[in-house]
Parts: sequence; C-alpha cells; structure tokens
Amino acid sequence: MIGVIRNMINLDILHNAEGRELEDEGRDLFCSLDFNCFGRLNHVRLLDIDPEGLHSPNDHLEIDYIIPVGNFCILGEITARSGERAVSRKYSRFRRQYDLLTRLDWNDNLLTTIGIPQDQHWKFSDIQGFRGVYISTQFEKIDLELAEVGGMVCLYKSDLTQLTSYGNSIGKYYRNHLLHLFDIDLQPQNAIRINQTHHNLMILSNKRIVGTSPSRVNLFSFDISPYEIIPFSFVYRRDQLPTLITSVSEMYQRPLLPKKLNAIRRDLLQSPEFIFPNSILVVLSEDSSFSRNQLIIPQSADAISIIDGQHRLFSYAEADVEERMSENSKIMVTAIQLIGATHQEIIELSAKAFIEINRNQTKIKPSHIDSIAYDILGDTNPRAISANVLLKVNVENRTSALFCLFSTNQSSLGIISPSTIITHLKTIFNREMIERLVNTREGSAGYSRMLGYMNLFDSENILELSQPEILIQKGQACIIRFFNLVR
Repeated sequence: MIGVIRNMINLDILHNAEGRELEDEGRDLFCSLDFNCFGRLNHVRLLDIDPEGLHSPNDHLEIDYIIPVGNFCILGEITARSGERAVSRKYSRFRRQYDLLTRLDWNDNLLTTIGIPQDQHWKFSDIQGFRGVYISTQFEKIDLELAEVGGMVCLYKSDLTQLTSYGNSIGKYYRNHLLHLFDIDLQPQNAIRINQTHHNLMILSNKRIVGTSPSRVNLFSFDISPYEIIPFSFVYRRDQLPTLITSVSEMYQRPLLPKKLNAIRRDLLQSPEFIFPNSILVVLSEDSSFSRNQLIIPQSADAISIIDGQHRLFSYAEADVEERMSENSKIMVTAIQLIGATHQEIIELSAKAFIEINRNQTKIKPSHIDSIAYDILGDTNPRAISANVLLKVNVENRTSALFCLFSTNQSSLGIISPSTIITHLKTIFNREMIERLVNTREGSAGYSRMLGYMNLFDSENILELSQPEILIQKGQACIIRFFNLVR
C-alpha cells in the first residue's frame, strides 16, 4: 500500500504510537517529503521469497517500508520499543532481512509476493542499489550502540522531530537533503552559474566580516530565483537533530517556524511580483569558485549554508506559492566565500556570523550559545569551558556515573539541567584566575589556592591549567571522579 498524505504529520503520534498506527504515520512522513513509500507489506514467509535460504518456517518478512528512488531502493523499519536490548535485537533482524532482500532478484513475482501493487512494478524496473533506514522513536543515538554498516542509516527520536518539522513546513523541497544523508545524488552534476548580466552580480574582494576572526572573505551580492538555490541550500542547526548533519557541534541554527512561514506565504500569494527588500545571508561551500566574472556554485545538497533569512527563502518552498510565483520570483542574496578555507573553518565562521547577526535580534537561548561556545565560536571564558566539559562527560564514557545524566540534545535519558551546574562550575574553570596564581609566593593565600587547584585537577603544573584543552581534559577527569565518589 502506497502512502497518501491526509493531514499534517502528527509528531505526538510518531513518538507515542505503536504497531500499525506507527507504521502508517512513518509512511506518511516519507510521503510528505515526496517519496513513493510502500507500507503495509505482506507478512510473507522468508522461505516463500528465498526457498534455498536457511530460514525457519516461522521466519517472516518484517520490513515496514519500501521506497524506490531513481535506481535505488530504500528499505525501512520503524520501532517504538522502549528497551535498549529489544531495539538492538530488532535492528539485527532488520539488517539480516535487508541483506537478504538486496541479494534477491527484484522481479514481478517478488514484488507481487511482498505486496507491491502490479501497476507500481515499473518503479522498480531499474533498481541498481539499496539503502536501509532504521528508525527508533524512543531513543537518541548515544542511548544505543547500533553499528551503521555500509548503506544503512539509523534515525532517532530527535531526527524524527526534525523530519516532521521539514515534512510539515517545506515537504518535497527537503527531499534532496534527505537523499544526501543516504548518499543518493539524483541531481545533474552541473553548477549554478551567476553573473552580472542575468543576476546583477557584484563582488567585494578580500574583506573581513567577523571582528574576532582573521579569516578573509569575498562578498557577493546577486538576485536569483529561489527555486534555483532551494535544492542546494542547507541550514546548519543546533536543535534536535544530531545525525542528519556531520556532527552535533555543527548544528547551531533554530528550527523553521511554521507560523512564520505561513505568514510570509500569504504575502507571496497576494502578488507574483513580490520581492523581499533585504537580502538573505549565506555561506558558500569550499567547492564554490569565482572565475571569469562568474560565481560558480556546485549543485550539491550542502553547497549553500543559510545564516540569516531561512524563513524568507523557504517560504517559497510550497506548491501553491511556486505555482503562483512561477518564473517571476526573485530573492536577493548576500553570499560569503571564505578564501582558502576548509570545511571546518567554514562551519566556524558561519556560526560566528549567525551569533553576531542574531544576538541583538531574536533572542538566542543561552543553551544554544553554551553548546557551541568553545568548539565553534572559540570562546575560552569560564562558562564556555564549563559547558564543554559537561557536554563531553555526558557522552564519552558509558561506565561513568555521568553518562547521559545531563538533559541535553545528546540523549533522551538526561535528568539534570546543565545550566545550573555550569553556573557553579564556571567559578573553578576560570583561566584568568589560574594565570594569576602562577607566580604566587609560598605561604600566601594565593599559594594555598594554587595548591588547591593543582590538587583538584590532579596537576603538577599550575601553568598547564591555563591552556584551554588541558583544563577541559583535567576538568572532565575531576567531574567524573567527584560523581563516581557520590554515586
């Protein structure tokens, strides 16, 4: 049975449903992202599709979703099981059945047997590769130990939250980014070419845009149809999606807000000639280039990172708006190209630019800033170091009393808010205070405090504690030692 979207995807149902209800909601989620998702498959015996296999007569096919995408086929399983071992066992079974299906001949007989309607068989006529997706609605990645083998992607509770947000707010326009997660690229290997004649391109070369950064950039200004850049525009986020992006530390943006999108869309639908009077701000990937008076942007899912204006851009990502605006729509863009930068340097500058732009506009929660202050923003103040220590001890050692103890987006198991503890920890993770103790005289109050710091952090050299990396490393050991004593 292929999914048909009835209404908005209900996140509460996805997080709380079980069995067939959960499977149907998961199928509708994929359909909201413009995938042909087949669910309610036949509960066939494995011996009926693989007669020569070493299967028990009671072994049945337990795949929830089959999604043909170009010449790939994604096989999926969703589970609401709340026990870690139960989720792991189900994952192992899914992997075995995934391996089996990838070895079979996907002919009409197989498709009919597993429950694909006859009139839909043509969608599987050119399958050349497979991908797998396993979804746990109750756990985060750190809560489980699931090995992601080649071709297999695991999604967790917060991933589901994010996908539901995208499905409900921009739908099919997020499809390309989800395919990027599966390493499926259906886009033509071309490039967006921007010039003065067609896009009013202007350039300012070799500038500095963030006061605390030595990086030099080229600044471009141009206008373009939003539909040319939406498929390749990506918003780095520090919300609830640890795994749709390379690492947790890369995610600092806030989610798309449906109410804000809908308000903007109402303005767009009133007039096809509407244009926003201010530019969106983006950072270009390291693969972008400027040559012969042309700005060249690769057509890849992460080519354009949106720093400011994501609601303006993605307000166009709606079927009625696209039909109404057609070829008349334009959006103004200010694009930053870091000169000679690596991928990590681009991430860091993007975050710094976002914080500086938004600090005095819509209020950014302190937790957003705390979580990226050290790794991304490069802050070494006491609060930044304290937050980094807590983030590390929360996930690095499964045998520690601290493992997943703090309530962060790293895990669904945390029970203690880190903000209060950070407030107290910052009084001891103070590098300026430590540096003032380096040359204190023996017998003085400062000397006693210096010995206290050295004892606390198990250090033989007070000077080394003024180095952020060492202070964080020693601080982790100190916090773990304390909590293990009181456990």
